[in-house]
This record gives sequence, structure tokens and C-alpha cells, in this order.
Amino acid sequence: MTSEWWQPEGRWHAHWIRGSVKYPPVVTLFHLVVTLDAPAHIPLKVSGDERFEFYVNGTCVVRGPDRGDGSMWHYHTVNLDLAAGTHHLAALVWSLGDDAAFAQMGKAHGLIVAADAPWAARIDTGHAAWQSAVIDSYTFVSPKQAWGTGSNVIFNANRHP
Repeated sequence: MTSEWWQPEGRWHAHWIRGSVKYPPVVTLFHLVVTLDAPAHIPLKVSGDERFEFYVNGTCVVRGPDRGDGSMWHYHTVNLDLAAGTHHLAALVWSLGDDAAFAQMGKAHGLIVAADAPWAARIDTGHAAWQSAVIDSYTFVSPKQAWGTGSNVIFNANRHP
């Protein structure tokens, strides 16, 4: 079924999931395991607030979203062609809040993944069994003299899961 399934409704079946009660700056890993009995083509719409990287079986397939604001939020379309078997969908989502670059808009830290029918119940955020964990291997420090560019990111691989 094509993406027209959800467009006439004017709303997505999926809902934003927050995964953290921690205030920005925060980095959260979201993870879903999907098992398929047969090969499948699964179109997804994906977005994160403020920024995200979306992974399928450990490979980053998209980063985003494009710049926008609360009234014009962007998502990316990902077309998955998956073999029968177990697959891992994951998103690394970060929100910097007041530490973000001036051009970075955000509303509330979270992730949304919307699949076309018949996959919505098994994949959509807010319906499927997405797990989340705050990742503490990232820290954010002021760039000092680079006004408006947002925090510098320091990644500590020793603390990364």
C-alpha cells in the first residue's frame, strides 16, 4: 500500500515518543526489534526533535530533520527493503535546548516513525514497543567565541553502550 493510506486522514497513526524526562541537553537512543516472516518493502516517515540519526541493522540510513520550525516541521521518507528475519531499527535523537545553534528550532525532545499500512501497528512510535535510554557518552560545552553556533559536542567512547 502506498503513502496515500495516511494522507487523507490528515493525521498520522504514529505519535511522538519522548523517551526521557531529562531536560536538554540530552541524547536518547530509541530501539525497536522487528521480525519478518517474509521479505518486505516498508516505507517509513521519520523525524526527530531537535536532530536525529536513523539506523537500520546498525547502518545509518538518514539524518535530519531539515531546518524548520514548529509550524513547518520536516520529516524524511525511508524505503526499507528487508529480508525475512530479525531487524533492528534505532534512532539517536538529541536536543540541546538553550545550547542549540540559533538556527536550530525545537519543541520537545522526541522521535516519530510512521509506517504505511499494514506495518503501522508493528512499527509506529506510540504504538509499537520502542525502547529508549538516555545516552550519557555525549557532553556539550560552550563554543565560547563562536556566538550563536551552538554547543560543541564531546563524545566519550568509553561511556558509549
